[in-house]
Amino acid sequence: MQAVRAELEAEAVARNRNDFSIPEFARTATPVYIDRVSANAIEAISNNGRTKLSPGPLPFTPTAVEVGYWNKGEDFAAVRGCVAGRWATESGVPTGEIDGVGIEYRLERDHDGLMRVSSTSSVPDLDCGALDPLPTALFDPAPEPSGVTDVRDVVRPDGTTSGPRSR
Repeated sequence: MQAVRAELEAEAVARNRNDFSIPEFARTATPVYIDRVSANAIEAISNNGRTKLSPGPLPFTPTAVEVGYWNKGEDFAAVRGCVAGRWATESGVPTGEIDGVGIEYRLERDHDGLMRVSSTSSVPDLDCGALDPLPTALFDPAPEPSGVTDVRDVVRPDGTTSGPRSR
């Protein structure tokens, strides 16, 4: 559970900055997961010229934890619960109502013994209405817009930008 909460905070900071190389994100998520999240940011900038701001970590209420899901062993876990469906906004100010949607965070232990988020999956049949309201936490101070409007300025997990790379 702590691993998911730490990842949600690190991911929100990385998304707000459009910098997916921050060490907190690398400690809480696998490289493959971080690549997927950074690709989502690049797509949002390509389509809209900007990304939205998260006012804090994605609100999350756990409902179940399964260590060794799918008989994978104790180095793997699944945490199911409800997250806010619409949390990030243009202004970074949360909207009035936050509807929950079902999600499963899949985690794996790395060679240093850290549990890190490796993937997510939607859980559409999870009754999140029964868990309203979802607990929220806001960044203080509030996040500033990253200013990134060109996909070539998004910082990749390896610290490079998305622009053309020299060979």
